[in-house]
Amino acid sequence: MIEILTQPFDLLTQPFIEFSFMRRALVGCLALSIGAPPVGVFLVLRRMSLMGDAMSHAILPGAAIGYLIAGLSLFAMSTGGLIAGIVVAVLAGIVARSTVLREDASLAAFYLVSLAAGVLIVSVRGSSIDLLHVLFGTVLALDDPALILIGAIATVTMTALAITPRRGGAAELLRRLREHEPPVIGRIVDERVLLDPRTVLPGEDDVIVDAVVAALV
Repeated sequence: MIEILTQPFDLLTQPFIEFSFMRRALVGCLALSIGAPPVGVFLVLRRMSLMGDAMSHAILPGAAIGYLIAGLSLFAMSTGGLIAGIVVAVLAGIVARSTVLREDASLAAFYLVSLAAGVLIVSVRGSSIDLLHVLFGTVLALDDPALILIGAIATVTMTALAITPRRGGAAELLRRLREHEPPVIGRIVDERVLLDPRTVLPGEDDVIVDAVVAALV
């Protein structure tokens, strides 16, 4: 009876006990789960949720070129991906400011082009297995240097968030709402900002949402 009860627990723990790459994968996932969500919250609040998906694909050409030059080198692929991501972000910003396209539309276009370019680069010079490894990664490649890099990025992210000066409390939030164009009227009750629905005209819901998001971030 005891053996039957412990079997489900063994199914969860045994792979991590027997295989070192599973332990590395678990540590990597934990580090990512700590560092990535706060950045995602900021992007969602700023209505830039496409940014994360776009940049994850935009780095592919640089990672592919780094792979072709130095193989599965963490430094080469990371450096190439970083350069490619910066180039895509800069080009998308230039297009958004010099044309009628919105920034998210230009970013989407560039990241699709980058994704296609990365697939093309790896397909021309590598095998299908290499292409899958570059596109989706592999848990077997998560070695100690990769864990150190992931942990360092998560540490820098959390440290930056911790030392970033916080904006004021309810009074500061209310001031920012009133300075918004158009101004949003509210009042403070028990250190909470309450909005007066009587001041919201029909069709102004999106304006209120934009004002709150701008005041928070």
